[in-house]
Amino acid sequence: KDTENIWIYDLYLRESYPATFSNGARKTMLSFSPDGTKVLFHKENAETGMDIMVLDVETNIVSQQTNFTNFEYDAQWIDDTTIGFSGNTEDSGFGGRVWFQKALDQTSIDSIVGNKNGWVVTPIATNKGSIIYYQLNWPVGNFFSHDLSTDSVRQVSTRVHAPIVSQDETNFAFAKTVEEVFHEIRIENIEHLLSGRSFP
Repeated sequence: KDTENIWIYDLYLRESYPATFSNGARKTMLSFSPDGTKVLFHKENAETGMDIMVLDVETNIVSQQTNFTNFEYDAQWIDDTTIGFSGNTEDSGFGGRVWFQKALDQTSIDSIVGNKNGWVVTPIATNKGSIIYYQLNWPVGNFFSHDLSTDSVRQVSTRVHAPIVSQDETNFAFAKTVEEVFHEIRIENIEHLLSGRSFP
């Protein structure tokens, strides 16, 4: 496999420099912390799949945040010191894959969001992590919101794929397969479009 490292480009100095120096490890889904001092990323691990890592931009020190036996994904910043990500759990109260939140300086998990009916996929943290949106199961599933402050769960929509939520949480977008769209068009009643009209 190709070696992949993270580089930082200084827009003021117009110079780039390497920030990591590992061999043979793929790194993906980079994101800056809100204050711009750290970079969150996924690092490939031969034993555990994907691990969540944090790079300090000033010191180039990398800290490993997860080492589960199965891959972690969907890493996101909640605030400058807290992250969220999806991963597998052995807890029988959940259906496999769940959403975790943790502080960078802690090894323990602060909170878990899951569903006993299936996997949590494409999770989205908003409102500083107080509300989590997620699709249940893959590739198509129902869309839920989970309010951590009240522990209430609400189904937002059905049969979505890879949903995203707007910053102000007033809209969400999602993908539909060609087959589903075609199917919906085929069964739609279009009599109301033709009423009161005549063909030449």
